[in-house]
Amino acid sequence: YDLEISHALLDTGSDVSHISENIANHFIKYFGLKIDRKKVYRLTGAVGEKQSIRSFSDIPVTIGVGNDTLIISDEFSVLPTEKNNN
Repeated sequence: YDLEISHALLDTGSDVSHISENIANHFIKYFGLKIDRKKVYRLTGAVGEKQSIRSFSDIPVTIGVGNDTLIISDEFSVLPTEKNNN
């Protein structure tokens, strides 16, 4: 039940991490993670002007290569999934 994302963008200057709604749905379905529908944020910056639709708290994230790993917990805001055909 591990979800491996082989490549990711890590923005250490961000106030909050964010994921798209379709990935959040996998977290709920496969890991049974609880979601907070009342905890939403108005986000600005690299994502433009967005409104989160819910949040996860204390999601464990493993960063590393081989046996050299670090596990941290973070909060993730969930953004609505938008498809851009351009």
